[in-house]
Amino acid sequence: MQKQSTHHRGIAFALIAAIVALSTIAVSVYSMWRSRTDTISQQLEKTALTARALEDHLSQSFNIVERTLRFAIDERGVVAELSPLLRHAAYLRSLALLDKADSIAASSTSGNIDTQVARTDFLPHASEPVGVLRVGALRGGRDFYNSSLVNPESPTPAISFVPVSLDIQLNSSEWRTVVAAVNPDYFLNFYSQYISPELGIVQVLRYDGSLLLSTDETQKVGSINTVSKEILNRITTREAGQFEASGENGKAALIAYRASRTYPFVLVVELDKEQALANWQQEAGNTFKIIGAVLLAALALAGLYFVRFERLARKQELDQEQLRIAAIAFESQEGMIITDAMAVVLRVNQAFTTITGYSAGESVGKDMNFLKSGKHSPQFYAAIRSSVESTGAFAGEILNRHKDGTIHPHFLGITAVYGDDCKVSHYVGTLTDITARKSAEESLLTLSRAVEQSPVSIVITDPGGRIEYVNPRFETATGYLLSEIIGENPRIISSGEKSSTEYREMWTTLISGKTWKGEFHNRRKDGTLFWELASISPVYSDEGKLIHFVAVKEDITARKQADEKIRELNRDFVAFLENTSDFIYFKDKSSRFRFCSQTMAKITGHASWRDMIGKHDREVFPEETAKIYSEEELPIFHDGVPLLGRVDPYFDEAGNPGWVSTNKWPSIGDDGKVIGIFGISRDVTAAYKVQEELEQHRHHLEALVKQRTTALLATEARASHILESSADGLYGVDCKGMVTFINPAACLLLGYRPEETIGRSAHALFHHSKPDGSPFPIHECPGHDAVLRGHETRIDNEVYWHADGHAVPVMYAIHPIIQDGESSGAVISFVDMSEQRAAAQARERALVAAENLARVRSEFLANMSHEIRTPINGVLGYAEIGYRNYQNTEKARNAFEKILVSGNRLLGVINDVLDFSKVEAGKLHLERTTVALNGVTEEVIEVGNELAMAKHLDLRLERAPNLPQTCLGDPLRIGQILLNLLSNAVKFYRDGQRHAGSPYS
Repeated sequence: MQKQSTHHRGIAFALIAAIVALSTIAVSVYSMWRSRTDTISQQLEKTALTARALEDHLSQSFNIVERTLRFAIDERGVVAELSPLLRHAAYLRSLALLDKADSIAASSTSGNIDTQVARTDFLPHASEPVGVLRVGALRGGRDFYNSSLVNPESPTPAISFVPVSLDIQLNSSEWRTVVAAVNPDYFLNFYSQYISPELGIVQVLRYDGSLLLSTDETQKVGSINTVSKEILNRITTREAGQFEASGENGKAALIAYRASRTYPFVLVVELDKEQALANWQQEAGNTFKIIGAVLLAALALAGLYFVRFERLARKQELDQEQLRIAAIAFESQEGMIITDAMAVVLRVNQAFTTITGYSAGESVGKDMNFLKSGKHSPQFYAAIRSSVESTGAFAGEILNRHKDGTIHPHFLGITAVYGDDCKVSHYVGTLTDITARKSAEESLLTLSRAVEQSPVSIVITDPGGRIEYVNPRFETATGYLLSEIIGENPRIISSGEKSSTEYREMWTTLISGKTWKGEFHNRRKDGTLFWELASISPVYSDEGKLIHFVAVKEDITARKQADEKIRELNRDFVAFLENTSDFIYFKDKSSRFRFCSQTMAKITGHASWRDMIGKHDREVFPEETAKIYSEEELPIFHDGVPLLGRVDPYFDEAGNPGWVSTNKWPSIGDDGKVIGIFGISRDVTAAYKVQEELEQHRHHLEALVKQRTTALLATEARASHILESSADGLYGVDCKGMVTFINPAACLLLGYRPEETIGRSAHALFHHSKPDGSPFPIHECPGHDAVLRGHETRIDNEVYWHADGHAVPVMYAIHPIIQDGESSGAVISFVDMSEQRAAAQARERALVAAENLARVRSEFLANMSHEIRTPINGVLGYAEIGYRNYQNTEKARNAFEKILVSGNRLLGVINDVLDFSKVEAGKLHLERTTVALNGVTEEVIEVGNELAMAKHLDLRLERAPNLPQTCLGDPLRIGQILLNLLSNAVKFYRDGQRHAGSPYS
């Protein structure tokens, strides 16, 4: 029996172990699924936050771009200096101004000038000018001058930019357009810092769905993909959202998008789902490994059935402890509720009654649903039940309805209590009223939003003056980001103009616990100065300890500038009133002076024009004069019609009568009624006198003018006759070089009719090129420079160009026309220098020929000296040999033969001299006969041998084997050449043996 009982208990333990294992696995799988779902939800929220942050950055950046474009041109249409504006936006490559034909007229990049900019594809579409920033499609190239639209089917170029434009309205009908090239690399690099390429990508879409920017270089810019279409469908209902989808690479992705409320683009963040779940997958694997190990251990311990009794004992102790704790908890300030397994209230404490208004009698026996506020969805309560069922507990905020009907936020905690059968026996709940805390949080949130969105700068420092917080307005006003300014002293923006005494007074006020108010002239990050009106207050803790300083500062630069302009206008206005010679005044609707010029105050006997303020005409003018003034002003007050050109009487400060020319205009108020009169009167007494004198002289002047006109006509006729009769070319030009007159001689020399020259530039018409035909810029022309400077000059080395295109050598002289000390033009006379220059060129050619002839004669005489000495030396040498050997008949005969040969050679040289004359006369004749080369060479050797022996030289004749016996030529000239060569060789070689000759070819 005992054995059977043991068997039954073994079976029971096995079943219990199996159930526990399966339950554990099921719970673990469910927990991992929930964890995976939560991870995906968290990653989607994180992706949405990232999209929001990046979209905020993109919108703020384009907001700066828009403001930069607006600064490029003022309301008068004046273009600012564009390059300095680029310092405010590092992501701008250039700024440019378009003309009415959409061609770049001005740019910070000179290469952009005259580049046409097509804006038909810019978003938002607009057929007429609109005052909003428009964004174009990505363009390849660094700037407009070398750009082209990116083809969606082609890869994104290495260098590109996003074109943007802004139409700026100057007045009711005139618009000007400013464009800029935005560097996309700035944004892509910024996005890459948020999301690595392995985890996901960031895209910027235009409102038409086309891809504008992407951190994935493989995506084609300008294309529209499946994700883009899905986002376009979604933004029609929601401007921001997140969802799961398949990316362009086919992988599952977590996608968040956010549309800009200001500019036509949507920012998209796409995360790889597998990468997003990588940590979860690793955690799930580790969890299952742990669960497996725990199950194995549990199964091993399940065999030890005696542990069951120990667990039961411990369970009883635990239940007792929980009951003891529950009893204590029921006395706490938190509301306590105990329900059964069906959530029916069994017991509540006094704190519950205080919190909900329901007594114990009103609560016990009811379902917990009686506290529902109706503010939560069924899914909210289902999530609470799911949490309790899966984990045995829940903790979170909930809205409940008080007995009086008001809604209160509570913090609810639920714990499941299990019985011996491991089933829920009842639930224990805690309820805490968090109304005060939520109200404080709302107040704090409201205060935080107020500070963040405040139009004034707010700075919070520690007691030592180190910055702990600044709001966004401070960043905008100073150019410093929060990350750059934290921990710094506010003096980082000081311009240094405030004295140390002023700073000491400020700190004395603050340390004494009082608020200090004053102005600062500070310096922005970019170096520009601005004015701030500051209010700085100390902040103390509850214990009275100084913990912070809070500064609230308003940018009053514009107000200071406006005040300064008002002061300048007031100063200039007062100076104008006190120095003008006219009678200027303004009267209110009661005809009393509001202000007047000092000149008017003076004639009325007042020391200062301010003494006239508030007085009537009758108080400052004689009765008759005041009556005239008042009567002529009545129609102005009544009808608002100005009085112009009226001549009125007046009396100066000495009481002398005079006349003034008066103009008066009505001043119209906001209601359309006349509120005053503005008048200007000018003393015209002298003009009246002059008019009388002019009338007296008018008749005399008419006769004088007639006489002078006749004389001028005669003078003009004589001048015209001189111009017509002059043989030299004459024409006149104004101070800009335009022809004003030209005489017939000039027209004949240049081939133009007078009407073809009058009013045209003389330089451009017939002085446009240099003598060699190259262009002759007008700024290099000495004649044009003389006209501009009013100098006389004479030029004789230039040409004028005839109408048919040929050059006319001229000498021209410029005579300036001086009127009132300034040049008003010039008269130019010129003559044709063709014959003179031709004669000069002929003289130069003759001189060169004579010099060449003298050089040739000099060379000829030098050569002849050598030619004559050589045969004479031969004659003398052989004569000496014959003299020494006169007894030897053979030697004497041989010597006389050599003398005869040298004599013939000398005769040949003499003939050469004669030949030279023939050369000059062109009558030299060379023979063409058969020449025996052996005979010629032997004769030369015989003559040269004596010369060689005299210098102890060994002279031998060697003939080339292929040397012909005869040739055609002049034997005398050939011999002469060879003898000259040989004599030179002997002459210049000192001693020894020299070999002269070369193979015949």
